[in-house]
Amino acid sequence: MSQEVGTVKKRKSPYSRKGCLQCKKSHTKCDETKPKCLKCMKRNIKCTYKVSFVFQQVDIRSGDEGCAPPSSSSLEIPCSTAVSHFDDLASQGSVPPLGSDCLTPHPLKLEESPNFATVDHNLDLRDFIFVSQTDLNLLNLLTFDTEDGKETAPYIPGVPLTTLFQLSWRHSTWEEFYDMLKTYDPIQIMVRSGKSLDASSISLDDPRLLNFIWTTTRVTLGCGNFIMFPQDRYDKMVQLFLNITEKHPIVERVLIYDVALYLKDLYFKQELKEFSHIWDRYIRMPTLKVCLDTLQQRINKTREFTELVSLALTVLLLFAANSTYRNAEWRTHLKGCWHMLQSTRQFIPKCPTNFIDQNCMAVYEILEDNLCHSEILACITSDNAGSIKNPMELENLLSNAPYSKIVLFGEKYDLIRGYTTDLFPIFTEICLKLIDLRNRGYNLNGTNILVHRLLNKDENLAYELQEFGRTLLQDLVACKPTDEDLREAARGASDFRLQFSMKNSVKAYYHSLELYLKIFFLRVPLDSPELVTIVEKILEYLYAMPYYTTTSIACHWGIYLSGMVASLLNQKALHLLSIDILSKLASNGMIVAANSITRLTYINRTLESKDYHNLVNPSHDFITF
Repeated sequence: MSQEVGTVKKRKSPYSRKGCLQCKKSHTKCDETKPKCLKCMKRNIKCTYKVSFVFQQVDIRSGDEGCAPPSSSSLEIPCSTAVSHFDDLASQGSVPPLGSDCLTPHPLKLEESPNFATVDHNLDLRDFIFVSQTDLNLLNLLTFDTEDGKETAPYIPGVPLTTLFQLSWRHSTWEEFYDMLKTYDPIQIMVRSGKSLDASSISLDDPRLLNFIWTTTRVTLGCGNFIMFPQDRYDKMVQLFLNITEKHPIVERVLIYDVALYLKDLYFKQELKEFSHIWDRYIRMPTLKVCLDTLQQRINKTREFTELVSLALTVLLLFAANSTYRNAEWRTHLKGCWHMLQSTRQFIPKCPTNFIDQNCMAVYEILEDNLCHSEILACITSDNAGSIKNPMELENLLSNAPYSKIVLFGEKYDLIRGYTTDLFPIFTEICLKLIDLRNRGYNLNGTNILVHRLLNKDENLAYELQEFGRTLLQDLVACKPTDEDLREAARGASDFRLQFSMKNSVKAYYHSLELYLKIFFLRVPLDSPELVTIVEKILEYLYAMPYYTTTSIACHWGIYLSGMVASLLNQKALHLLSIDILSKLASNGMIVAANSITRLTYINRTLESKDYHNLVNPSHDFITF
């Protein structure tokens, strides 16, 4: 059945005519959300709209602000519902209703926007995908065809399953999770059957494997990467991935990789090394090869938006998986996310015209949001900052990327970050200050700021930091969320224990920012009782999370900071409480928490010996992700 929809006239203005005055002044695109657009919300600034009454004759065949009505003589270019209608995008079935308002367009070419650097169209995979020597050796041993000599199985609606089993992973014990694995893990089933296992006996297209992978991805909330998402919200994100996989199978492959890495580490930690070895050698490695081959072949050839999004998603998930590595490999992958999103941006369709475009647009916004969060954590927690060292580029990324409507919950709660939108401008200012100082020769990233607190003798720098910290602390106090604010932000979650966790996460983040500013910028004396009180508050809110053994990973930075400051204040009991929380997270397969235990143990020992010059350990350049 044909559909008649009119052509879309290119918008002459670089921004929306109906956008807020703040976006017009900064020459950026406004999403026109009222009463406050998402960009102003992110910047935490006033958002005002001016109503203009324009009297003019309108040609019904060409609208300047949206899609034209149907015309039998025009090309059939459907313009569908804006991406903000997330429930429609993730549902299976027909394309959402046609003929409604277009999505506010992005620049057709990246160089037209002053907010982003020019894209290098000759991307080299080696620049942003790091493969360890161990993995490289294993990849070179793969003499079999990782696709088993077959084409990828055709997509069939309803397959693979995402509900092979049900488990409330957020508060399940290892024993409960392992009981599920014994029943449904295809590797365990094959081992118990007594069959000899080799590479040729395990197909990456086996429906039993795929059903298990998709369900595990769903149940573990993306191996813990989306831990604060209510289950029904995350289910819709999984549906987005399924929809994109129909056209771009690499998405499914990278999900297999993530689950395989998660299970490999989890089994190894539980002394189940046979299962760990099989998941690593026969699932993870062949899948990594498929992902790398596809990226290598396509990153410089495709100009299709949906494929670029699938490749960018692949790089992001590789980063999330490899953020556990105890070296700087994660930074290479983070740089890859940045490059891929830059490369993708210029091909964003003016008005997504079909179901897959709309799904990819929604995923693109999630990727951009995730990159902002990752860069902030990298800048504050890593000894050598993140992947973006240019202050202008970092500011443009953090200030101009609107919130993804999928990630934003109840209009204020950021499900990826684990705090409300009011706190994001504070993090942004801290990161921009750290990058500015770094470019002036002062490295205060990660543990370096602790060294500076103990050894600095530069009075001018100390004064500059105090003035900055005093102003920012005032801004922080001004945006302190009330209990009513938090109740309203988390109200939409049907799981009350998750609601309580969400609210306590915001409180923990607020006091972590307060502690960070008072210790390292305002230089409050280390014998001040108020510092101990703040550390106690952070830990109290963390333990008050009903799901703290999993959901507190969203506050990983706050846990790490409280442990480090407790050591600095010689509060051993509080330091051990931070280690206790991290240990519980690590036991649930979150290896990044184990990395923080290693780092905090080293810092604690070095502080005790007063060997302050060696507080920064080059082998501990982790990201507290």
